[in-house]
Parts: sequence; structure tokens; C-alpha cells
Amino acid sequence: MNLVAFIKLLYVKRFYIVSIPLLFGLATYLITRDLPDRYTSSATLFTGITSNTGLEMMGTRIDNVQTLNEYNNVLSIIKSRSLAEETGLRLLAQHLTQNAPNSLFINEDAYNELVEEVPEDVKKLIVNNDQEKSYLNLKQNVTKDKHGFLYQLLNGNNPYYSVEGIKKLNAERIGASDLIRISYDSYDPAIAYNTIKIATEVFNKRYIVIKKNQSSNAIAYFQSKLKEVAKRLQEAEQKLLDYNISNNIINYNEQTEQITTQQEKLELRMQDVKMEYEGASAVVLKLESEIEARYKINLQNQSIYEIRKRIADTSNTIAQLQVYNDIEQPKRLSQLIQQRAKLEQSLQNKIDSIYTIDSKTFGLDFQRMMSEWINAIINYESNAAFYRSIRERHRDFMSQYKILAPVGATIKRYEREIDVIEAEYLNVQNNLNIALQKEQNMTLVTDMKMMDEASLPLLPNPSKNRLYILIVSIFSLIFYIASLLIAEILDMRIKTPGNLKKLSELEVLGAFCNEDPKDKESAANQINKRTAVFIFEKIREKATSNPQPIYIQILSIWDNAGKKETASKIVKELKERKWKVKLFNFNTHITKNSLIENNNELGERDGLLKSFQNSNSYKEMYSYLTLKPDVIISIIPAISHGIDNAVLVKTADINIIVFDSLLTWNEADRINLNKLKSSIPNNMFSVLSNGRVEYMEDMFGEIPRKRSYIRKKLKYLITRFIKV
Repeated sequence: MNLVAFIKLLYVKRFYIVSIPLLFGLATYLITRDLPDRYTSSATLFTGITSNTGLEMMGTRIDNVQTLNEYNNVLSIIKSRSLAEETGLRLLAQHLTQNAPNSLFINEDAYNELVEEVPEDVKKLIVNNDQEKSYLNLKQNVTKDKHGFLYQLLNGNNPYYSVEGIKKLNAERIGASDLIRISYDSYDPAIAYNTIKIATEVFNKRYIVIKKNQSSNAIAYFQSKLKEVAKRLQEAEQKLLDYNISNNIINYNEQTEQITTQQEKLELRMQDVKMEYEGASAVVLKLESEIEARYKINLQNQSIYEIRKRIADTSNTIAQLQVYNDIEQPKRLSQLIQQRAKLEQSLQNKIDSIYTIDSKTFGLDFQRMMSEWINAIINYESNAAFYRSIRERHRDFMSQYKILAPVGATIKRYEREIDVIEAEYLNVQNNLNIALQKEQNMTLVTDMKMMDEASLPLLPNPSKNRLYILIVSIFSLIFYIASLLIAEILDMRIKTPGNLKKLSELEVLGAFCNEDPKDKESAANQINKRTAVFIFEKIREKATSNPQPIYIQILSIWDNAGKKETASKIVKELKERKWKVKLFNFNTHITKNSLIENNNELGERDGLLKSFQNSNSYKEMYSYLTLKPDVIISIIPAISHGIDNAVLVKTADINIIVFDSLLTWNEADRINLNKLKSSIPNNMFSVLSNGRVEYMEDMFGEIPRKRSYIRKKLKYLITRFIKV
């Protein structure tokens, strides 16, 4: 369906399009005109969720998702069932504690209705002039009996006290601000006012409890976690301290650095001492060998050896004190040096006493060499002792390396463990500080301030009758138009010549519509005239190649398809053009008196019926006619009843199958049409009957008709810019 067809459909159904919204609007007016007035009370809360309370850092960014989630939580709490239950019970307690109607709490009608409904056992729960105790009593008795009055009241459909009634509270955030507006409407202005007042108080208390519980739980968790981590940190530090004490570690890094420095110096010194020692040893060996070779004197005397050994021991002790920097025994070092000097002098004296005679014999050169030997011996023993002490000291350093290497790795491991625990401790400490800050901030935020207190409404809400009427009228119109579209889309009727051509796969000669006898120039009459002309053109074309008469048979799939009316219009057109025509109706549902149309020869009636059933051709069947007409038209019974003479129907020059435009095409139509096509292989055409003018433009184009100027312009614009 295109736009033009849709507009035409709306134009055809214009009466219903106008009347249905009016009818539903009138019904809505009658239903809603006596609705009672409703009163609305509202309050505005300042939440402070988004605004900075001063406790946050100024550079802190606002998390929009978290803020939106917080506002959603607030709105959900306001709409929660528990809040509605508490509000309903507190409102009920407030009303039942009143001894008479009070315009600030409940009007007279609502009060009288409540007093009549409340049973005596519920009234006994009320404490005069004490709403809090009354509320607690009601709360304790709500769930005792699910079939009791209080339970039914809260979970029923009471407009004032039920959960469903109070959940109609409307809560919304005002723009992007920290403000939330809460509104409630009721038939009683006092009840609307008190419901808002009680609901906001209940919400504020619940919100504070929820948020404080959240922050308190977080703080308690971080405090316990901080104690646990602090204990682990203390244990790790004590473990490191005990290990340092057991391994004599004061500062591992400084100690290892000092040892490394001393070791390097010691190695350098040891190299120097070794060179001096080896040099002194070489000098002694050289002098001894030279003295022995030149003077035949043995310097390895037992007494000399004893003195040398004592000198070596003393030098070794002195060297150890010097190498190990034993500054605590300076007196002993001085004594050892003096002792070594005495031993050296003793060695000198010993040698002088042994070799006095020889020295006189050998002369001054021998004395010089002996003096050099003594000095070399003293130098050698001193260097030897010092070299041995340095080597021992070097071995001590190397042993310390072996000790300190695993100690260092263990200390590093302990220090890493302490670093990890310390980082965890600092993180928990930071989270605890944030939680404490949030708790303080939440204390400022959760205590929501009432910006606009709820007020007692004096004027009722504006009536919504007009809005209801408008909505119902618009929706009824939309539903009706939608139903028209659905019906049109799902409509399986033939309706248009285009559809007939697609379904039958036959050439369509035209369509006949129901004529308007009062208006000879109506669109239907014009379409019928054009269709008759189209059929005449097909007959005349056939007449140029076939001898007369031209045999035409009118067929249909089903009864009452409009064959007789179609044949009558063809006969009328032929007669207007001065053609001679005869019409025969062989429909089984007509009487014999109407068998021969336009012919009063009753004698041929019975013979024609027999000929129709037994003849092999129309030429044979109508051979009895003395005056041959130009065209002979035969109306054949519906194909759905079967073909009485399949041989005869094949001999027609033109076969016109009539289809009712309002016929619903189905599988039976296709089967019967294929059956007919198998009997009549060619010269088959189709015609629509009972047509509607609005469905004919796809074949006949725009049908001239009377239209207003506006309709002409509208149609021109639509057909110009929209493909139809």
C-alpha cells in the first residue's frame, strides 16, 4: 500500500475516523466528570551528595557514575516497601489517636470511614496522645495474623494506608542539583500533607542508619586490619633485630663496606711486605753464602739460631699487635720493641764474641759483611714476622666474608618482608583515614536538610478530564487507523486489476463497478464504459480474422460472480455500435424461461439445452439459426460445478472469465483456474465485477470526478512527489 492508497482509505472511512474519537471522547467525559478532586503536597530535600562539604580535597574529581548510583539509592529507598509500611502504620497511628476529625490530620469523611472499618482489637492497641507507642503496638501486631485487619490494610488497596497507595510517592531529582522533590497526592489534603511529612522523616532516619552502618563497618574492618598488620610488622622487625644480635651485626652495609676497604688496604700492604720479606730473605741468603764461601764460617750456630728464633717470635708478636691495631696494649708493644732491640744487641754481641779473632784476621771487610748480615737478619726476621701476621689477618678477613655473605642475604629477605608489611600497614592506615573522613563527611551529608517543608494544600489539582478525553480520543483514532492498515495489509481479496493479473496470469480487459443511476457521469459509469470499449476492441480485432458470428463465452470460477451483468454490458455496447448480438444463458441456477436472452422463441429452449450438452462446437450448436448474428454470447455455469461439455467450451473465439473483486483468492481458485486453462488453451481474458472505484486507478488512471479545489491541489502534490 502506497501513500495515495492510504489517503484514499482514510477518505473512504472518514465518517468512522471522525465519529469513533468523538464517541470514545464522550464516553471518557461521562466516566470522568464525577471523579473526586485530588490534592498534592510536596517537599524538597537537600541531599548534599554532589556538593563539597569541605572535608574532601579540593582537587578531588566527582565520580558521575557513583553520584548517579547514590541518587538512585536515595530514590529507591523512598520507593521501598519497608518505608511505605512504616509510613502507613505511622499515619494510621496518627489518625487513630485523634478523638475527632481534625482538618490538619484527616477530614471528617475519611475519619468516619476509618473508625467504622477498624475493629475493636486494633483500637485497643492505640495509646491516647502517644503516637510512638501506638505505632510500636501496631507494628508488633501486623504479622501475627495474615488474615487480620492490619495485614490486609497494609497489603490491600486502601488509598491511604496500603503499601501500594503510599508507594505512589513521586520522588525526582531536580535537574543536576543536590535537591530531591517528593510529592504525593490524595483525595484528602490533610492526608497528602501528613503522608509527605511522615515519609520524609522516616526516610531521613533510615538513610542515616544505612550510611552510618556502612561507614562504621568499614572503619571497624580497617581498625582490626591495622592492628593485625601492625602486629606482623612488629614481629618481623623483632625477628630482624634478634638475627642481627645473634650475628653481631650493627649496620650490615657499613660493616661490609669497612671490611672491604680494610681488605683492599691489607692486600696492598701484604704485597709490599711480601716484597720486602722476599728481598730481605734474598739478602740474607746472599750474605750467608758469600761469607761461607769466602771465610768458611758457618752462621747456623746453635746459639745464634736460638737468638734469631727469639727475635723472630718477638717480631711476630709485634707484627700481630701492629696488624690487628691492638691499641689497647701500647705498653706491651713498647716493651716488645725494647725486648727485640735487646735481642738484636745480644745477637750482635754473640757474633762479636764468636768471631773476634777471625775478624782481626780477616780485616775490616769481614767486619763490614758481618755487620750487614746482622742487619739483614734483623730486617728479615722483622719482615717475616710482619708477613706472617698479615697473612693471618687476610685469612681472618676471608673467613668473615664467608660468614657475612649468607647473613646479608637473610637480612635482605627480612628487610623485604618488613617493607611489604610496612607498605600494607601504610595502605591500611590510609584507607582508615579515608573511611574516617568519609564517616565525618557522611555525617554532614546524611542529615538531609528540608529546603521546602511540606504544606497543607488548600486548592485541588487542576482537573485532568480534558487530558483524559484528548488521550482517549487520540489513541482510539490511532487504534482504528492501525486496525485499518492491518486489515488492508492482511486483506487477500482481489480488489484491483493489477492483483487479478498477478493471481490469474491472464490479460485483464477491465472491470465493471456498481453504477449510480442518478449520476450518468459518475466514476463508476465511466469505468464501466471504458471496460465495455476495451472488450469491444478485443471482439473487433477477432472479427477481422475470423468469419462471423464471433462466439464468446462468459465463465466464472464460482457462482454469483456477475456473469449476467457483464454479458448485459457487453450486449449493450455492441448494440449501441449497431452490431447484431444474441445472448444465451446456460447457468444451471436459472429457470428455463430465462435461458434465451432477448429472444422470445420458446420453442428452441429445450433443444438448446440438449445441444449444449451434446454439441462438439458452437458453430454446430447454433447452426439452426436462420439469421446469423454478428456475435453470439453464451453464459457458462461456474467451473466449480464442473464442465458439462469440455469439447464445446474449447471452440469459443473469445473466453471471458469474470471474477468478483471482493472475492478472497485462495488455493481453490488457483486449482479451478488451472483446470479451465487446461481445457481452453488460448483466447482467455479476465474481467472484474463488483468493482470499487478507489481500486481502479492502477488500470484506468485518474478517474475524473467532482473534487474541491483543495483536494485537487493535494492530490496533485502527492502524485507529483511520491511514487504511487
